[in-house]
Parts: sequence; C-alpha cells; structure tokens
Amino acid sequence: MSRHRFCMTNDRDGFIEELAQELWEERQVGADESSWSQVPPEMQQEFRNLAADTLRFLEHGHG
Repeated sequence: MSRHRFCMTNDRDGFIEELAQELWEERQVGADESSWSQVPPEMQQEFRNLAADTLRFLEHGHG
C-alpha cells in the first residue's frame, strides 16, 4: 500500500474510492492479483464501506 498523509479532503468520495482500491490491492499481494476494475461491484462496495469506516475511525481521533 502506498503511504498517504492523512488529511481532510474536499473530495471525500474520491479519497474513499482510492483507499478502497489500495485496500483491495494490498489484499491481493500473493493472491490472484485481480485488478480493481475486474472486481465485482458488490465486492468493490464492501471495500468502499471498509474504507469509509476506516476514515470515520481516524476522524474521531483514534488514528
């Protein structure tokens, strides 16, 4: 996973999308290495939800 400095962004949805993709890619290391564009929409949404939950966790001072 590439490193990001956590900051507030005006493009929250874009940040969540980027984080979801990076979470997916990190999970794929050593696996079948499916690209984000090949991931079924339902699985992409699960990773977006995970990314959004992670962001909320960090925003509330737990990071």
